[in-house]
Amino acid sequence: MDISEEKEYVIVRVNLPGVKKKDIKVYLDNRSLIIEGVKKKSKEEEGSVFYRIEREFGKFYREISFNIPIDSDKISAEFSDGVLTIKLRKIKRKIKVDIG
Repeated sequence: MDISEEKEYVIVRVNLPGVKKKDIKVYLDNRSLIIEGVKKKSKEEEGSVFYRIEREFGKFYREISFNIPIDSDKISAEFSDGVLTIKLRKIKRKIKVDIG
């Protein structure tokens, strides 16, 4: 996973090879981005005898907390070629300070 920050956005990129789009859930809970899903074995693999298994299967869960405010109405996600890209728009806050 890569997390980068631009002027207006935080960008999260996650490599999910072999995972289908329908098996991924992405949501924002307070200031945490949650990515969860499952990578399933294909039916052909279920009856096979393996000599070595290095690929992982099963459920996955990632939670990323942000210390900056995120606009929950301005989040977009794209899944292409096994890479999930999530753009989270930062909230610009102006705080007025009264001078006494």
